[in-house]
Amino acid sequence: MIVADPGSSCRRKQALFAVRQALLTTAAAVAVVTLVIGTLFIVDLAGMDPPTSGPIAPSTLIYDRKGRLLYEIMDPHSGKHQPLPLPE
Repeated sequence: MIVADPGSSCRRKQALFAVRQALLTTAAAVAVVTLVIGTLFIVDLAGMDPPTSGPIAPSTLIYDRKGRLLYEIMDPHSGKHQPLPLPE
């Protein structure tokens, strides 16, 4: 008759518990690191709302005496801007 060592099942349970605890600790650490890195990337993103810094001034047009366009001065940040008439 073979008699099993009563302490072997206890050691096996302790080993399984240690493995589970190590896996859970690793998973939690990975989750925290992922959240921190994700937050760092998300903080730098622009908002969904369009920038509203006020109305945009039209480009300045400089004409000569005969009405020919000599030069157009544009805002370096917003570029060329010509207002269009709205149909009524």
